[in-house]
Amino acid sequence: GGGFGRRSESKGLATSLTNVHTNLTRIMPLTPSKRLNKDIRLLDHIGARETMTIAVLVRKQGQEKEKHMCANETGCGDYNAFLRHLGAHVPLETHHGFRGGLRKEDAHITPYYSDINQEIIFHVPTLMIAKKERRQRIVMSSKVRIIWSED
Repeated sequence: GGGFGRRSESKGLATSLTNVHTNLTRIMPLTPSKRLNKDIRLLDHIGARETMTIAVLVRKQGQEKEKHMCANETGCGDYNAFLRHLGAHVPLETHHGFRGGLRKEDAHITPYYSDINQEIIFHVPTLMIAKKERRQRIVMSSKVRIIWSED
């Protein structure tokens, strides 16, 4: 259970500290500069977990192109049940985790999953309030797309 994970994490920390100690002779002091400050600020924005966006589209009868699927505003009951199981439905207005490019103006809520290693946000056009063109841009930015077919 939990004890194993803590022992494993402690061992990893001890190994890391040992590596720091052994590499002290190779540490080089940094010269303060505007470039260094900018690089450190960028480094601060890198999350500690892997992040992923996944688009979830509903395909209605006769729809072949994703741009048409992005315009759908509703889905069947099974589709909506599927969405409920993807993760917590977080309000974008107050969500401070990974957003995957979503703004609070794009949707009121969206499915979101996270654990110690990863954060996944789902781009779901049927939950979006953004205009069709914006929905398409958001969906097309997702490298993974799930298409739920209703026919």
